Amino acid sequence: MRRVMWLLLFCNELLASGQSASQDRITLCYDHWPPATIHASVREPRHGFMVDMARDIFLQANYAVTLREVPYARGLHDVVAGGCDVMLLMPKLPDRGVRYPRLPAMYSRNGFFVPAHSQWQYRGLASLARLRIGNIIGYDYSSISPAFAAFIAQPAAGASIITKSGTQALPQLLSLLALGRLDLMVEDEQVARYLLRRQGLANQVKQVGAFPVSLALYPGFSSRYPGVGKLVALWDLAMQPSQISGRLIQRMADY
Repeated sequence: MRRVMWLLLFCNELLASGQSASQDRITLCYDHWPPATIHASVREPRHGFMVDMARDIFLQANYAVTLREVPYARGLHDVVAGGCDVMLLMPKLPDRGVRYPRLPAMYSRNGFFVPAHSQWQYRGLASLARLRIGNIIGYDYSSISPAFAAFIAQPAAGASIITKSGTQALPQLLSLLALGRLDLMVEDEQVARYLLRRQGLANQVKQVGAFPVSLALYPGFSSRYPGVGKLVALWDLAMQPSQISGRLIQRMADY
């Protein structure tokens, strides 16, 4: 009897290991863009409501999901090269070897953030003269304002662009803004407000308007992934408004 029981347990273990080995695997990459995507820490161990949603979608389709925290510019490179199978929250960029679903993950509205004492207001490109403007390497503003994107790429009228990269780029730039060492930062409204509260800087930085165009953000799927078409289809099916609204609202409320 003991030998029979041992054989049954051994067969079950082989079956389980065989299922695990055959399970499709994907690497899900994301930058620190809270509360949607978060590089987890002791202070905030969660990964963000959009990471939670994406992971749920693929886990339910029987994918083994590995989470990978990357700076934004690195993620753009790796999703093209195949180091990331999915890069969360990027605009549709042409000719990058990336497949996009039909339905976005979320929409971003970019606001103008300045030191609390500033009297500055955005009145077109002329109002950017002589400003110190913060920017994160890899950010692309062309979908919300081609003119502003061109200005960031080639500043004129005495303006200077202070760039940062890495996982702490945005918190660092917001800290410089609060100290008055930057004059302007353009960032998603929800993200900037969340980080300013977390950093205790909410009273030292203020928002003074926003671009009128909201930017659709998508997961970018690497064209190098063998089953990329299936991943795109899974996303669009799961993100149908009738399927997603309540789940997404609950995920956002958790943060």
